[in-house]
Amino acid sequence: MPHKTNTSIPPITWTSDLVWKLIAEVKRLVNLKVLFGIKEDNDSKTGDQKISAYKTIANTILPEVFALDPRTAIDRTQKKVESLRVTYVKHAAALKQTGGGLKDGENPSDKNSLMNILK
Repeated sequence: MPHKTNTSIPPITWTSDLVWKLIAEVKRLVNLKVLFGIKEDNDSKTGDQKISAYKTIANTILPEVFALDPRTAIDRTQKKVESLRVTYVKHAAALKQTGGGLKDGENPSDKNSLMNILK
């Protein structure tokens, strides 16, 4: 049966500083391998390993919440990581898109165009 998140713990305010701490923890090779499937030879990841990684991250960046209810801290950390991943994928897809050309009414010498910004 799934664990219910403790609703008596207030929502986490994900400040930019806290998000960068989260990203730093996720980027640690041990966590990156488990959470995002960077595999080495004959290396398989299980759900237990992912939960363990989220547990370590939550305990590191949200020690007060973790002390009150570890499962809530883990759930909220996992949801934030997934939210950041979805946002990244969306923006990466937009940046990788090619062949769009100019849209109607766009001027190639516009000050705000990407090519002019990069000059």
